[in-house]
Amino acid sequence: MKTICYRRMFISLLMCLGLLVFSQAFTQTAFAQENHHTPLLENNEKVLVSFAIEDSAKILTVATAEDDSYIIYRFGRENQVELEFPSTQEGSWDKFTHMQHLRDVGEDSLALEISYLEFRNYGYTYKVYDAYSAEFDKTFVGVLVVEHATGNEYDIQAIPGSKIGSLSRLNAHNLIEARAAF
Repeated sequence: MKTICYRRMFISLLMCLGLLVFSQAFTQTAFAQENHHTPLLENNEKVLVSFAIEDSAKILTVATAEDDSYIIYRFGRENQVELEFPSTQEGSWDKFTHMQHLRDVGEDSLALEISYLEFRNYGYTYKVYDAYSAEFDKTFVGVLVVEHATGNEYDIQAIPGSKIGSLSRLNAHNLIEARAAF
């Protein structure tokens, strides 16, 4: 009788363990699908940085031409771009500013990397940011939109883990105005 009871407990335990493993695998798959997005690219373009927007079906992509002849910002859904800047490719690099701040690990500080890509469009300033803090062991990605007339700021954040590329790749370009972030 005791043997049967132990077998039932063992089988029940295995079933619970199996459900736990299945549920964890399902959650990880759902999480991966939720964070997957297709960058808003045209032919002959490459991603500089792209990410899915938190609590939204929208995507933000900053891309360059394969030959680096232009840079472009796109925001919207996979099949419906809501904002594309600039409207023409010619002279596009001059319409953006790249700002970066790097702090190495030191005796009293932890590593910090902050990179912004900024442009102005119709009464708004857009600051695409890509930052890493060793202190918090966290990456911060999104776009800060500042309305000039009111000073209101809108921080549109990326879904964690959805980022493709990096603004730090702009360091290799001499085509864009670069400034210190602080």
